[in-house]
Parts: sequence; C-alpha cells; structure tokens
Amino acid sequence: MLARNNDLITSGGTSAEDQMKINAVRHESEELYEKNLYKEAARRVVFANCFEGCGLNHKEVKHFDRNFYYGMPVAQACLSDCFNTRMALHFGPTAAKKEGLVLDFESLKREYGRYEKWNPRLRSMKDFGHFSSQEQVEQVAQTLISKTKEARGKFDFQ
Repeated sequence: MLARNNDLITSGGTSAEDQMKINAVRHESEELYEKNLYKEAARRVVFANCFEGCGLNHKEVKHFDRNFYYGMPVAQACLSDCFNTRMALHFGPTAAKKEGLVLDFESLKREYGRYEKWNPRLRSMKDFGHFSSQEQVEQVAQTLISKTKEARGKFDFQ
C-alpha cells in the first residue's frame, strides 16, 4: 500500500533530503506568511483606530448584529469611510480591493439578511413578534392550546 520510505509519520529526525525540500520552499512560504501577518496586523490596528475614532465602544456594538446593520447607518458610514480611506492610503486603492482589505457593509448586510432568513428561530420570532394587540396574542395562544388538546386525543396510547 505505501511505497518504500513513505511513512505516514516520521521517526523524529529528518533526513538531508527532507531538509532540502523544506529549504527549497521556505523562502517563498516565509515571505507569503510575513505578508499575510502584516496585512492582518494592519487590518486590526486600522479597524480599532477607526472604531474608536467614530465614537463607538464595545458596550454599544458587541457584534455586527441586527441592531448595527439596521439601526446604525451613520456608524456604518463612518466606520467604512475611515477604514477604506486608511487602507487605500496605506496599500493603494487597487491593492486594497485586490487583497480584500475593504469594508463593504452593504454586502455584509445582505449576508446577515440571508442568515436571518435561514435561522428558524428568528423566522418564528418574526412571525409571532408582529402582533399589535394583546387580543391577537391570546387568540393565537388559544388556537395553539386547542390544537394540542385535539392532538392528545388522537395519539393517546394508554
């Protein structure tokens, strides 16, 4: 099944041939790794500075949730403008878009909307959360209670 000298695990030490394989790609992978670290660090620092610069704090905006996407358009505009401007100045406008270092809250809002449609808990909360009066709530509750009583008679196996 396995060819000779093709073990799935090593015995601890590496051979000279293995060291040559590692050193052949190390320079390219090391450069790519450092480049990715730099981009991630820049993204985090710029986001933290813009978050604070827009007057937002972590108590108000713990997550990008329904409240943020639908209730805070001014904060979205400020945060995206600050972040995108600083990234464009730092990396260049085309490189920032190419590397995915641009915040697009419209696409994030669409993605969150798809999540809301998919999540069954939120879907049922929307269905039952739009009642305008206590009478409607009581009517739905009585309907559900009567359905439960009818179903108990059908499936009573005692």
